[in-house]
Amino acid sequence: MPKYIVYELEAVENLKLAKTNMQIDSQDSMDYVSGSAMRGAFIYKYIRANNVNNINEGEHREKLLAGNIKFLNAYPIKNKERSIPLPKCYFAPKEKIKAFDKELDIYLGLDSSLPQGYEKIKLCEFVSINGNEYTKINVEKVSNLHINKLNEKNKLFRYESIKKGQEFAGIIKIEKEEYVKEVVELLENQIVYIGGSKGSGYGKCIVKNLEVLDENPEITLSKLDKDTCYIYIIALSDIIYKDNLGLYRTKIDDKFLKKVLQLDKVEFIDSSIETKNITSFNNKWNARTPNIVSIKAGSIFKYRIEGTLDKSSQLIDNGIGERKIDGYGRIAITTELDNAVIKEGTEEIDNVALDYCLTKDEQTLLNSIGERIYKTRIENKIYERVLDLDKNLENSKALKSSQWGSLKDLFSDLSQLDIERGKEKYNTYMKHNVSKRGTSISQMRQVKYVIKDIGREIKKDKLPDFLDEFMNNITDKTNFENAYKDCKIDIEDANIEINDEFIYRTNLKVLSELCRYQIRREERQ
Repeated sequence: MPKYIVYELEAVENLKLAKTNMQIDSQDSMDYVSGSAMRGAFIYKYIRANNVNNINEGEHREKLLAGNIKFLNAYPIKNKERSIPLPKCYFAPKEKIKAFDKELDIYLGLDSSLPQGYEKIKLCEFVSINGNEYTKINVEKVSNLHINKLNEKNKLFRYESIKKGQEFAGIIKIEKEEYVKEVVELLENQIVYIGGSKGSGYGKCIVKNLEVLDENPEITLSKLDKDTCYIYIIALSDIIYKDNLGLYRTKIDDKFLKKVLQLDKVEFIDSSIETKNITSFNNKWNARTPNIVSIKAGSIFKYRIEGTLDKSSQLIDNGIGERKIDGYGRIAITTELDNAVIKEGTEEIDNVALDYCLTKDEQTLLNSIGERIYKTRIENKIYERVLDLDKNLENSKALKSSQWGSLKDLFSDLSQLDIERGKEKYNTYMKHNVSKRGTSISQMRQVKYVIKDIGREIKKDKLPDFLDEFMNNITDKTNFENAYKDCKIDIEDANIEINDEFIYRTNLKVLSELCRYQIRREERQ
């Protein structure tokens, strides 16, 4: 019977674990420590401890290359428990997602139709789970700029890394019990180096709190009702799956499940998946391996079945597909999946003390760079924000292009004034139009701004009322940060703030461009 070793991994230094192996000028970091990275660290310690020259020979090959010791991914810890990838089958209204603060109702999108305006939840990569309640786990990251001086012309790279001080929980599956003692001795309370740039201040970790278990700890994630006629397959890690013809697929085949689960019938119903490209560099060939499209962790498949699930634990234990030695192919099987709620997690990370201090001038420069990047990201998203607002407008054609043009000119003029004078001029403009009781204000009131939730209207404002509310809250920092939450940047030690003036002018540009969009739409028709 296989044994399982669970352990905690504390990042003493930042961890550079790129999402892709492609050579690009900007590398984003994974949110977890992959099984292959931990396996590489173990092999290094094994070679040093045993003075091994060739791991392809004898017992070394049996232990390290034949799959008798498998390293599963190390995921972020929440309340001393290993988290799971966020299931990719949940949806919510787009406006609700953007306004998410502490709690959000999420709806199952498998084998069911949802109202228009719903989109898939992508608030985080990992969650802790308690029944139908998910809690976000935020993995802190930092960005650093590096200069490659080996080229004739220096080249600037941006590297994102996992911030030091965070902890992850991993699992090692050992097929032969006699290997357990050696693995524990090599890793318990030991320092290992994970990921890239190990010689440049990255990658140092401590392995601690090892525990040997007789059963697969992932089995507890599966909830099975033997009388059910439906099952859900949840990818707990990326899955590299081939069909019986040897072709890579992003759907787990019905016939395969029928065979391994020994069921009478299996019928695919629906899935909600994402894919991930996997490649690597082969030093022996001095070339990259072919690009493989895998099923991304968190993907969900639904099947109708006939028969009993007596063999489900064996499939969960063995996993699906290729490269299981590196932690790929891990799954859970459940017969229960329903609407749920996702909550904001609380920060419980004790960061390791910094090894250096910036001078006052360096801190000022760092803050300035971070602020410029943040503002650039916001400005690049203005047109996306315009389209979001436009989707909520009803009967926009009631206002002529000349009237939209007058509003556009108004908001452009207001951006040249300070905040108080701008608000005052806007109020004067609107009061003048109301007092005239002319065609202009009458047509403006025919345009509606509507917010919907689960297919029903929860708020409908006339255009003047919507603009009044927008202008009254034009410097509200909380609303602004919610609208541009995916633009935030985390540069280590940087204190990045934006002032009311920037918020004010950005919001006015949104209104101005919204009006311009209506004019262009009318011209095209």
